[in-house]
Amino acid sequence: MLMKQTISNLAVVPWMVGWSVLPLSNAWGQCPNILNDDGEVDADPSYFECTDYGANWTFYPQTDGTWNNVSVDWGDGTSELFAVWDAFNPISHDYPDNHATYTITFTRGTCVRTATLLKSVSVNPAIVVPEDYPTGDCAPATLTFLNESTNVTPDTEFEWIFDDGSAPDVFDASNAGQLVNHHYAEFSTGCQREVTLQATNACRQAEFGMPASVTIDYINIWDKDNPLIDASSTVLCWPDNTVDLWNVSERVCFANGNTQQRQERWELGGPYGPGGISEIDWRPWVNSDPVTLTFPEVGEYTITLAIENYCGVDEQTITIVVREPLAADVSGPV
Repeated sequence: MLMKQTISNLAVVPWMVGWSVLPLSNAWGQCPNILNDDGEVDADPSYFECTDYGANWTFYPQTDGTWNNVSVDWGDGTSELFAVWDAFNPISHDYPDNHATYTITFTRGTCVRTATLLKSVSVNPAIVVPEDYPTGDCAPATLTFLNESTNVTPDTEFEWIFDDGSAPDVFDASNAGQLVNHHYAEFSTGCQREVTLQATNACRQAEFGMPASVTIDYINIWDKDNPLIDASSTVLCWPDNTVDLWNVSERVCFANGNTQQRQERWELGGPYGPGGISEIDWRPWVNSDPVTLTFPEVGEYTITLAIENYCGVDEQTITIVVREPLAADVSGPV
């Protein structure tokens, strides 16, 4: 790399006027400088390089002068001797595509310079549900995921996001290759959930300015159905003593695979149902004809609906009140 020379770089004495003038570093044998990653003179030059090519990477150090018969220890156990190294005669070395720090030493006689090369790669996040582990369950449930990210460097940070309102789980590089468990609470997930793994390291930030991420969207977290009774009335005035009940329960996660046959069971609080029955045992839930109850007298009657799906049984209870008719006061003033 050609560098602009300034007057401070030149040594001139009166008897040299009209002669060619050389930079001090070459004329008097001083060490040329090793330039840093930005092509600038640096007392402690360093280079930071990121690659993702899957093959060796070629490194070209830079100097502001000329090195003759320079020996270079590349910091990876190899050394080379070069007859000339300057802007017109570059030198180079191949490094593997991995994360490592190399201290490179340049020697010419008593002239010794060093530079540091940090060679790194961008992290690639990956999630796997381990073999024989479920991809869904009924809440509350704990599911297990495996971090199979590659190009994980010591400065890597991971963030797991579970799409259920919980705070992300944050880990350092040691999370690579590890199992991560997450607990899903009841009625907090919304059936089909995503799991996202974000990963970042120095190379990822330098190249893209943001973490890399990967998402799986086939995690099913189901819940019990939500039992709901719809009544034609919950307060009757005698002799009005008949009420119709419907099962209008919410089928939770039906559109996301929780399609097992729903069942319902009614406890009618006494022999008030059709034909004098006091309960309707488990039967398919079809949301069709109402259940009609006839009460024999004034009072309070407790009705319970139980519903069942793949995740279990839940219930709702309501009270029907049959009260005396309101009596009008027809007496006049005394």
